[in-house]
Order: sequence, then C-alpha cells, then structure tokens
Amino acid sequence: MRPQEYSRWVDPAPLEVERPRLPWWTMLPRKLLLAAAPIILVAVVTTVVAFLARRVWRYPVFLVGAAILVGLGVSSSWWAPVKLLTALAALGGLWAWQHPGSFTRTVVRQLRSEWRRAVVYAWLWRRVMLFTELTKYTGHAQRRVHYPTLRRVRADGWRDRVSVTLLHG
Repeated sequence: MRPQEYSRWVDPAPLEVERPRLPWWTMLPRKLLLAAAPIILVAVVTTVVAFLARRVWRYPVFLVGAAILVGLGVSSSWWAPVKLLTALAALGGLWAWQHPGSFTRTVVRQLRSEWRRAVVYAWLWRRVMLFTELTKYTGHAQRRVHYPTLRRVRADGWRDRVSVTLLHG
C-alpha cells in the first residue's frame, strides 16, 4: 500500500480546555476565611472606591450632573429633572444655532471622541492587542496577561488620534 492510501481521515486536534482557576484564598479553611473577611471587605471596598474615583476623574461633568439630576428627582419630583434637561437642551440648541464653530469644538468633538472610544476601540481592545501580539505574559506558568493601556481617543471629523501606553520591552 502506498502511504496516501492508509487513511483519508485526519486525526482530530486535541481538545484544549483549561479548568477555571480559582484564587488561592478560596481554598483556605472556612474559619480562616471568616477571620480574614474584614480584610477582604476592606480590599473590595477600596477597589470599588478607586474605580468610582477614576470614573469621576474621567467624566466629572456627566457624573456630577447625573448625581444632581437624581438628587433633584428624589428630593422633589421627577418633573424637576425633566424640566432642567429640557432647558439645558434648549440652551444647547440655541448655542449650536448661534455659534456652531464653538459648539462643535466644545461639545460635538468630545461626544464623538467618547463614542468612538467606547464603541470602536475599548470594545475590541484586548482581543486586538492579543492578536497583534502586543501583550506580555507573566506570572506562574505565564498565566497573567498584560495589555497596553488605551489612554485617549480624539475623533476629528475624518480621523481618530489614539494615545496608547505601551508595555516595557
């Protein structure tokens, strides 16, 4: 028999399934976990506060405005924020009508930049960085993956300027 006539079947690829790895501290005894619960709680609260602080730092006007609208709605009625938003929309429309250049420079570019950052870049960022091999693997058995950081997106009318902090090496 010739080598081509042995079999037309191709051996299937091995199934490469990785077991989900739990954090090391989940394997500790229950009594030790209960004793460490206050420390874990402080770590979780600190992480949440840091996350919220980063969001307030990045989007101060939006978040403070949303907090004011929610506070106004809870303290009085929900018609108050609706009236305030209607007045702000009317003022924005008047600004866009009277001074379209400054409105585009101040409002439209910001909104377009944030939209492009959220929809185009941030959504696929990790996968694209992984496929272009711009990631760095570290840790035990090379399991931790580090990605370049997407810093800033500026959307002009016809191009996007993307600032990235690359990894060392």
